[in-house]
Amino acid sequence: MTDSFYQRRTAGIALGIGAITIVLYGATLFFGVIARTSQGGFIELRPDVLYEFVTLHSVGVAGSLMTGVTALMWYALSKHVRLSMNLMLIMFGIIGAAVVSLLVCTLMGYYGSGWTYLYPLPFKSAGAWDEWAGALYLLVIMCVIIAMFIAWCDVVVSCSRKYGFASSMGWNLIWGNDTPDTAPPPVVIISTITALCGIMALFSGSITVVQQLIYWANPSYYIDYLFIKNLIYYFGHILMNMVMYMCAAIVYELLPRYAGRPWKSNKIVAISWNTAFIAVTLAYLHHLLQDFVQPLAFQVIGVFGSYMAAFPATVVTIIGSLILVYRSGMKWSVAPLYFFLGLMGWAIGGFAAVMDAGFNQQFHNTMFVPGHFHTYLLAGASFVFVGALYHLTEELGGCTDTFEDRVGLWTWLIGAYGVTAMFMYSGIFGTPRRYAVQMPGTEVYSTIAVYFAWIVVFGVTMVIARYLTRLQRVKPLRGW
Repeated sequence: MTDSFYQRRTAGIALGIGAITIVLYGATLFFGVIARTSQGGFIELRPDVLYEFVTLHSVGVAGSLMTGVTALMWYALSKHVRLSMNLMLIMFGIIGAAVVSLLVCTLMGYYGSGWTYLYPLPFKSAGAWDEWAGALYLLVIMCVIIAMFIAWCDVVVSCSRKYGFASSMGWNLIWGNDTPDTAPPPVVIISTITALCGIMALFSGSITVVQQLIYWANPSYYIDYLFIKNLIYYFGHILMNMVMYMCAAIVYELLPRYAGRPWKSNKIVAISWNTAFIAVTLAYLHHLLQDFVQPLAFQVIGVFGSYMAAFPATVVTIIGSLILVYRSGMKWSVAPLYFFLGLMGWAIGGFAAVMDAGFNQQFHNTMFVPGHFHTYLLAGASFVFVGALYHLTEELGGCTDTFEDRVGLWTWLIGAYGVTAMFMYSGIFGTPRRYAVQMPGTEVYSTIAVYFAWIVVFGVTMVIARYLTRLQRVKPLRGW
C-alpha cells in the first residue's frame, strides 16, 4: 500500500465517520433540547418520557462525539504511524450497532436511567421501562467498550511498534534519553497516554456490564453496591475525560499548521501528561464524596485527584497554545478559531469541575455538575471536533470560509455559554439535577436556558449543513 493511497484512504474514512457522527450528534442533541424545553415550561413531557429523552441525549451525544473524535485523532496520528484502517471500520460498525440498540431500548423499551445505569436500576424500574430494555442498554454500553478497546489498542500497539512504548509514553523524555528533536511528536505521546488510560477504564466498565447481566439471568447473584458504583463512575468519568484528551492530541498536531511554528515534545509536556494520567484515574472519586460509607482515604484521594486532574495537562496545553499563536501572524480562519475556543471551553469547564470538587457538599448533586461537563463537551470537545472537520475540508478540498461558517460558529458559542451559565447559576442556588420537574422558584433558570438551547440548535444545524456542503468538494472521499 503506497503512502499516497494510505493517506487518501485514511482521510476518506475520517471524513466519512465525521459526517455520520456529526449528524448523529445533532440529532441526539435535539432530544436534550426538547427535554430542557419541557423543564422550562414551554411544553409538557411526562417525566418518564423526559428521562428517556435525557438518556438518549446523554449517551447519544457523548457516544457520537467520542467516535468522531477518535476517528479524527486517528487521522492526525496516521501522519506519523501506520494504523489499521480495517480496525477503524470495525470499530465504527460496532458503534453503528450500538446506535440502533440505543434507539430501540429508549424509544421502544422506554429505558430512562441516564448514562449511569446504577445497579440494580436497569432491572428494577418500578414498571417505568421493560426489563429487556435494561439488558439491551447494557449491551449498548458493552458495544461501546468493545469498539473503543479495538481503536485504543491499535493506537498503543502502533505507536509502540514504531517508537517503543517508553518513548511513546514520554518516559524517555522525562529520563533524558530523548530530546525534543528525537522524541515522538506530541500527538503520539498524548494519544498513547489517552488510549492506555482509556483501556483501563474499559476494563472496569466491562465488569459492571457483565456483573449486571449475570444478575439479570440469576437474581440471586450478589453484587456489592458500592463496589459497582465505584467502577461505573471510574469508567464513565475517565471515558469523557479521554474525549477531551483526544481533542488535545488533535490540537497539538493541527494548530501548528496555522501558526506556522512547530509544537515539539519536551520534558514539560511529557511530565504534565503523565501526571494527568495518574490524576484522572483518581478524580472520579469526587462523584462519591456524598457516600459516607466510603473509606475516608478514598475521599481524601478523590479530592486530591480532582484538583490535580484539571491542572497539569490543561495548563501546559493552554499556555503552549498561547505561546504558539502569539505574534505568529496566523490567519484566524474558522478551523483554528474552533481549536482555540475549544481549548477555552476545556479550561473553563475544568475550572468549574475543580469548584465542584472543592464545594462538593453544595454543588455536586445540583445543576452545577451538568453545567461544568456541558462546558467542556458542548463548548470544548465539540469545537475541536468541528475544527478538525473544517481543517480536513480546507486541506483536502481547498474549501474557504463563508459568512455562514462564521455565523454557525458564533451562534453555537453564544448558545453554549448561555446554556451552561444557566446550569451552573441554578446549581449555585441549589437546583437539583436529574429532576424532570424543576423545584418551585427555580423554573426561571430553565426558562432562560431554553432560549440559549435553541440558539445552539440553530448554530449546530448551520455547521452540519455547511460541513456536508464542503464535504462534496473533497476528492479523497471518492476513493475511500
